[in-house]
Amino acid sequence: IDGLLSGWMLRDHAHIRFFLSAPLEERIRRIAERESKNFEEAKEETLRRERYERERFKRLYGMDLSDFSPYNVILNTTLMDIPSTQQVLFRIVEGYLVSH
Repeated sequence: IDGLLSGWMLRDHAHIRFFLSAPLEERIRRIAERESKNFEEAKEETLRRERYERERFKRLYGMDLSDFSPYNVILNTTLMDIPSTQQVLFRIVEGYLVSH
């Protein structure tokens, strides 16, 4: 399950809960590249969207999106491409399955 609320929704059900992160500048660069926007436009939209999401989730669900306690694996993907990220996540799951 993917999404901002996945760790919160699955904290009592999933044994492994991943949060994939990257610093703001990297997230903006990736968004600008993916959506063919200039950096400043992507930055403005990203900051506005993140502020709205923080406020909305706090108001509706009482959730603080800066609280990562529902996640037991937090991975900074700044230096990783998608296949590398997938490989790391797969290894973590594989290690968990072998040990349980």
